[in-house]
Amino acid sequence: MAYRKVLIPVDFSEYSETAFRYALSFAKQTGARLSLAHVSTALHCSRTELYGDSPELDDALRAHVQRLQRQISRYIGEANREDVPVDYAILEADDVVNKLLDYLAEHAYDLVIMGTHGRTGLKHLFLGSIAEKIVRYSPVPVLTLHKCAGDCRIRKILVPVDFSRHSLEAIENAVDLAQGLGGSVMLLHVIERVIYPAFYPEGYTPVIDFEPQLHQRIMNKLNHLIENYPGISVDARISAGKPSDEIIEHARSHNAGLIVMATRGLSGLEHLLVGSTTERVMRLSEVPVLAFRTAPDRNPAPTANYQNDTGRIEK
Repeated sequence: MAYRKVLIPVDFSEYSETAFRYALSFAKQTGARLSLAHVSTALHCSRTELYGDSPELDDALRAHVQRLQRQISRYIGEANREDVPVDYAILEADDVVNKLLDYLAEHAYDLVIMGTHGRTGLKHLFLGSIAEKIVRYSPVPVLTLHKCAGDCRIRKILVPVDFSRHSLEAIENAVDLAQGLGGSVMLLHVIERVIYPAFYPEGYTPVIDFEPQLHQRIMNKLNHLIENYPGISVDARISAGKPSDEIIEHARSHNAGLIVMATRGLSGLEHLLVGSTTERVMRLSEVPVLAFRTAPDRNPAPTANYQNDTGRIEK
């Protein structure tokens, strides 16, 4: 798909600064139009219906809006100097995630680009991540990156493949983007190592060694996928280990400029219990991640069958 309208949520932190400059570079390569959106909780919580009429409050709100507009004007000026079309919106809400999701639903954007803080462990569990929540529920793809990311340089795109419908959709997205940028695609299948219980006898044989033909059967399936894309450079790799770790390492060692993954639309307790490889990669990878939501399978099957081959303020 073509990414012509790109939304960049900004909170004026170093993370959104990085996301904006990456988006600016992306727009110069693709011809996309950028839209900046800032969600102000201060404006929402200070409205007169909550506190009554107050000239002092009105003055403070006007001053706050002017500060926001001055901050946004820096981004606007930078985009204008690069001849990249840009507009902005200042939104009011007490819930940043829901407001951004509503805004996405009301406007025909093709892509969201935003920074993520990379928290892990208990800090992440309690604080969560706006970026991860947007990825989980956004109707359009979301590209996340850490503050260490530079300009958009996508020459190789890594796509993890488990042969599910979700990963096949990821290949389609990656190929479309690579064709537009003149890049290549690398498919990666990770054979997850089995953790044996402590009472198993020592000296067990790893599954990939237990079945010598497994590697070749997987490669045959990957090559069959590659045959669907004759007009672009696509190659494939197989590795064994923890999927998120292998994805991050292969992206780094093969100089990938982007990782494209699907997230399966899990929510609530199901998401808490199952977790998400995509979200772990988003948190830990120094390579930007393009994630998009797919509908969860109603009757999920095993993922890999090796046996068968202009500015405004809105309320």
